[in-house]
Amino acid sequence: MNQSFKTVLLLVWTYYLNDIYLIVVNSSQLGLLWTLDVIFYFLIPTATLVWLFKTRRISLQELGLDKRPKLFSVMCGLVLCIVLYVTLEIFFSSSFENLTLALGHLSTGYNFPETQPMRGILVVYASITSGVLEEIIFRGVITTRLQKYIHSRSWVVMLSCLIFAGIHWSEGPAQLIKTFVWALLPTIWFLKRKDLWGLILCHSLYNFRVFGFD
Repeated sequence: MNQSFKTVLLLVWTYYLNDIYLIVVNSSQLGLLWTLDVIFYFLIPTATLVWLFKTRRISLQELGLDKRPKLFSVMCGLVLCIVLYVTLEIFFSSSFENLTLALGHLSTGYNFPETQPMRGILVVYASITSGVLEEIIFRGVITTRLQKYIHSRSWVVMLSCLIFAGIHWSEGPAQLIKTFVWALLPTIWFLKRKDLWGLILCHSLYNFRVFGFD
């Protein structure tokens, strides 16, 4: 259990740190903000994952990444993306906005440049990196580790979603609730199918739609 805890801690600490500089650094300092993001959100987690794979602390097989994506996974990822977007960004968006206003927040999350092509480049970067890394770390590694020590699938789902939602802590309670709800279906899917390909596609497309058309 101690080894699993260290593995999880190594992978998540930068994501919880991410919201600190979103608060501290002025939102107009986009160059600094995105440089910090590349370092703490992409480079450090990626290097950590590579090291964990090389030292065999985690494997592609346990994450369901040892085989090429199947058409079924791709289609399920697309359908799941549509369901989550319609549910959270269309039907309940006003409810979350009102809840955010009522409960407050410390940051508004990512800020993107107004001008092209840099805006487009950063939208694609943020969508892909969050889709790939967050699914591997939070849906794959963390859920797999929790499953080793918790026999109740319901508790595994709840804890995994809580840990994932927590990385958005600075955006306030409303965002925490929204992220927790968003993670429920992908986590259940992973526990059932042990396949991350469709979830990576779902997450990347979802974020691209939100980041690119916000």
